[in-house]
Amino acid sequence: MEISAIVPVYNDKEFIFRCINSLKQQSLPKKYFEIIVVDDGSIDGTLELLEKVKGIRLFTVNHEGRSIARNYGLKKAKSPVVFFAESDAIYSRNFLKDCLKYFKDPEVGGVIGKLEALNLGSVWVQCRAAELNARFEKKYTPFTAWMYRTSIVKQLKGFDSKLDVGEDVDLGQRVLKKGFKLIYERKAVWKHFEPDTIKKVWKRFWFRGIEMPKYYRKNGFPWLVLFLDFIAFASIPACFINPFLPLVFVAFAIIQVLMRLDYFNFIKKKLWLHLLVYLFTTMIVSKTARLYGLFRVVF
Repeated sequence: MEISAIVPVYNDKEFIFRCINSLKQQSLPKKYFEIIVVDDGSIDGTLELLEKVKGIRLFTVNHEGRSIARNYGLKKAKSPVVFFAESDAIYSRNFLKDCLKYFKDPEVGGVIGKLEALNLGSVWVQCRAAELNARFEKKYTPFTAWMYRTSIVKQLKGFDSKLDVGEDVDLGQRVLKKGFKLIYERKAVWKHFEPDTIKKVWKRFWFRGIEMPKYYRKNGFPWLVLFLDFIAFASIPACFINPFLPLVFVAFAIIQVLMRLDYFNFIKKKLWLHLLVYLFTTMIVSKTARLYGLFRVVF
């Protein structure tokens, strides 16, 4: 057996089976990989349905978060390579095979595939797809991975359970610091279910923004970025002093969008207005949440 696919799941009975089926249908012979599913204390009937699924190793833990569930699966893994799958994603048929080949090189510590949006029926998911395509279609230097050499991850004690956001980046950076390489394999495509309404999009960015300072506290605060965020937002109430000061925020926002001009190469022109709304509003939500999260962490 060469690889253990670890799938943490919590209250995801509507999608988990599509994920498992995409893993079962891999071109890599089944004798070379195992599927470990760790139920993180689901209360919606997910566990009862999983108990009827054949061809998986099923474990249950109390609901303490996906990092702890992944680490539990890591302890049960029997293979020299582990792959941490997402329960709300599906994987291309050659995904495992395309990624596994890189581990013949002893300097390779991890591999990441190309992420795409799955549910493209929503205009807001198409905006997210444009973002992902802009990132992964050009030359991409990986800073994290989802498939790792088991011995390295165990040596590093897996994911940091204190992080709810950025835990994957944190692990990837620790692997890099050990002197190993992370590889990006464009042909290994995985499609992820994305928020399909603007409110759901904002909710995701808000949660990530609030939780990100926990990652900063461990790995270093980007003080210059945070300072610029603060200046930009401070300019809004400053309009009561000088009506021209809010232009600082407007200029800041325009610069942020200009930095993402390549997004527009991957979306239909009729959706450019939607993409602008997506970029402006998510920027405001995420930066507001990040400053609020920073306040909570510091004070």
